[in-house]
Amino acid sequence: MRSLRAALIFVGTAGLAAGLFVASVRLTSSRETAPGPDVIVALLVGWSFIGTGLFAWWRRPLNRTGMLMTAVGFTWFISSLTISDVPGVFIFGVALNNLVLIVLAYLVFAFPSGRLDSKYARWLIWFGFFDGVVLQFLGLLVLRHPTPQMNCADCPSNPLALTHNADLFTVLNHISAIGGVILLSAMVALLVRRRRTLGSAARRAIAPVMFAGGFTLAMFAAMIGISLFADESIVGDITHLGGVLGLVLVPYAFLFGLMRARFGGAEAVGELIESLTDADRREGNIRDALSEALGDPSLQFAYWLPDLEIYVDDLGEPVTLPDEGAGRAWSAVEHDGELIAAIIFDATVEDHRRLVRSAGAAAALALRNRRLEAELRAKVAELRASRARIVQAADETRRRLERNLHDGAQQQLISIALNLRLAKSKLEENPTAAGELIDQAANELATATDELRELARGIHPAVLSDHGLAAAVEALASRSTVPVELGELPERRLPEAIESAIYFVVAEALTNVARYAGEVSGARVAITANNGLAQVIISDDGAGGADPRNGTGLRGLTDRVAALDGKLKVFSPPGEGTRIEAEIPCAS
Repeated sequence: MRSLRAALIFVGTAGLAAGLFVASVRLTSSRETAPGPDVIVALLVGWSFIGTGLFAWWRRPLNRTGMLMTAVGFTWFISSLTISDVPGVFIFGVALNNLVLIVLAYLVFAFPSGRLDSKYARWLIWFGFFDGVVLQFLGLLVLRHPTPQMNCADCPSNPLALTHNADLFTVLNHISAIGGVILLSAMVALLVRRRRTLGSAARRAIAPVMFAGGFTLAMFAAMIGISLFADESIVGDITHLGGVLGLVLVPYAFLFGLMRARFGGAEAVGELIESLTDADRREGNIRDALSEALGDPSLQFAYWLPDLEIYVDDLGEPVTLPDEGAGRAWSAVEHDGELIAAIIFDATVEDHRRLVRSAGAAAALALRNRRLEAELRAKVAELRASRARIVQAADETRRRLERNLHDGAQQQLISIALNLRLAKSKLEENPTAAGELIDQAANELATATDELRELARGIHPAVLSDHGLAAAVEALASRSTVPVELGELPERRLPEAIESAIYFVVAEALTNVARYAGEVSGARVAITANNGLAQVIISDDGAGGADPRNGTGLRGLTDRVAALDGKLKVFSPPGEGTRIEAEIPCAS
């Protein structure tokens, strides 16, 4: 906050100095016909923008509206330098004379968020910069003596000129003027269109800005258009006076708009709260209503799904809540102590956070119903993804079995068949050699049997079917390459599908401990089945850092458990070991 205060003091001091410099330029200029009134108008416009801009900047530092208002004040002072007798100062003011209108248009379109949300507005601003600044600068490069073409009998010479081509300057000047009229007219039309698309609360809040800014842009468009046909006219003087008058009023209109937006937001939120008592409105678009109340079109809801422990949007897609300082903010919505949703909104309306909470509390019941829809969509999407992963895992398992059978037991059986044929052919001529071949075939047969048994265990272990889950887990622990401590194990048999799921959860977890846990003293396995719920916990003190999203093993286990309406959670902080918990509904 101190750095902001220091920056604002510096900007304010610079604005004061800029105004005094412009006043001195006008008072000492030989071309100034009414120095007193012109100086007053120049200072009134510039300092009004800078002063109100600094106030808005201080009150809402994350909103660029105050910064843009201050920029309009400085660019206005720059445009006032066209009256200077000093060639360098004069041509600097001429080159950037139109910049004030571009920044003003940016300010009007960006209000109240401080950002351009419309792509059409962004295009108009860029075209305006090209037309009003780039073409202006190109024209100055070809006009060494601007006297006749700039309607200025005693203007200083142009230090920027590289050559002198009055005809080319005239063409560029007319192109720029025509483009300026078209662009300013398009900006006014876009403002009118934007006003029609806004809700009543937002329309009331920004009405002063729309009228003052739109009027000013329209006056300057008319003034530029008139200058194409008449160098001096009473109509041109009137439109110029209207444009300057609009500029005088614009900063105060913006300040009034900022205050009105705040109180208008409170009124609109009150209307929203009242409207939520209507059943039809509760089923309507709550997001649009709250967005209108706050004047934030980017507002969105994120619904909390406790079963999945994630936030999702209306379509059931996962949503990540924004970090502080990322330009977005969020507020939790609770009902009877239960987290329902989060409202994500633009950080520039941070001073409306209390209104957001009030509206969220009022809409909590309606949001609970909307959450059920989002939860259904999320579960359907997860079911589709899980089904696809299960199919993929089944295909990969079949390919792995085919590969293992082909490279292992199948090759060994073929070798056994060959050895037996050789042994048969040598049985009469060389019984010793035939006996060695038969012994070799027997050893290969034993190896093939072991491999087939291992494959069968991977598909479904016989010990699980014959002796139950406790014996199967004890067998897994005995074969593990790391020490395994067994805690409580179920004494009774569980449903076959549940025993199978728990067995493979333990098998995969112990395999991961052996492969990825690093330096680990051991693992612990505990399985309970009480109150209609089977629970398995596998923990180790290894390296941690396991993430189900980065591997197919844990993801496959998650799908297997979810298929039984269960949940699998993985807690694995780096350096603190891993803890896997699975819960599956189980009939008592």
